[in-house]
Amino acid sequence: MKRVGFLVSVIIPLVLAQSLDKNCLLTLCGQTCYQKPYCCDAKPSELYGPFLISKSYWAAAGRPTLLGDAANRDGAYKACVCDFNCSARTVAAYMEKHRIDCNHDGRIDCTDFLIIQAYGIEQCG
Repeated sequence: MKRVGFLVSVIIPLVLAQSLDKNCLLTLCGQTCYQKPYCCDAKPSELYGPFLISKSYWAAAGRPTLLGDAANRDGAYKACVCDFNCSARTVAAYMEKHRIDCNHDGRIDCTDFLIIQAYGIEQCG
């Protein structure tokens, strides 16, 4: 429950500024938000963190980093996406860059973000 309070007070204002609301962010994260270490210490994978972010997704989001880290450092991707705050910023930045009305309902909302997150922008539209 402590993580949810932190999410509401710190992460959500950042995400709201980027057109994702609190409920949508939690839906995108799903149950992995409450599991540690977010698959980061598991066997080698292409998807890490609570939002299961690939390296190409992270790069497309602008390569966000932890405070004081450098985007070109070898471990910057994994360090960011395995950190809840940094991974949430990554998702927000990615969705802001890829604002597509996937279901053609005349608005860009959480349904579109869910489609993009699940299937990729290539399958959107």
